[in-house]
Amino acid sequence: MYVGAIAIVMGLFAIEIATNYAPAKLSVLFLVCAWFPLLAIHEAGHAVAARLCGGHVRAVVIGFGRTLWSGTLWGVLVEVRALPIEGFTLTYGHRGRLRGAFVYFAGPGAELLVAGALLAVLGPEAMFSLSEEASVIAMQAVALGAVVSAVINLIPAEARDGPWGESRVANDGLGILRSLFGAS
Repeated sequence: MYVGAIAIVMGLFAIEIATNYAPAKLSVLFLVCAWFPLLAIHEAGHAVAARLCGGHVRAVVIGFGRTLWSGTLWGVLVEVRALPIEGFTLTYGHRGRLRGAFVYFAGPGAELLVAGALLAVLGPEAMFSLSEEASVIAMQAVALGAVVSAVINLIPAEARDGPWGESRVANDGLGILRSLFGAS
């Protein structure tokens, strides 16, 4: 059902671009194409931080729904699921409040590093101005997506998980606060 809805929206988007082309409209396409890599970078940030803090990484899951691919990378179970909208990294063994906060921050931090790198490549003038060049529009869209995702993940919130929403899961922002202040 989700795939069908996404296909319809993308089809309508393709028709819009074909009938009323403007280079700026490509930014939506670039953002959609960058979402999965940004999600993978975000989760990799958590995994790398956990290892740097002496912890272990049990699994990195990108997406939700049915598992499309499963394998191991550097001894860690990695799953790619059907709907790459969110993800999670299961870590354990890193001790200390600052280390826990660092592991939570590392996902959004990795996305902010991507945005900063793109800013360094383009320069502030090109990053924050309108452009007709597809490569500049692509970098602007990816940087904006990375910043928006990082900011949303840093706003403390709790989500319900499980088939009936029976368990609660802290996002990165709430995880940082809980790590620093020892709240459960």
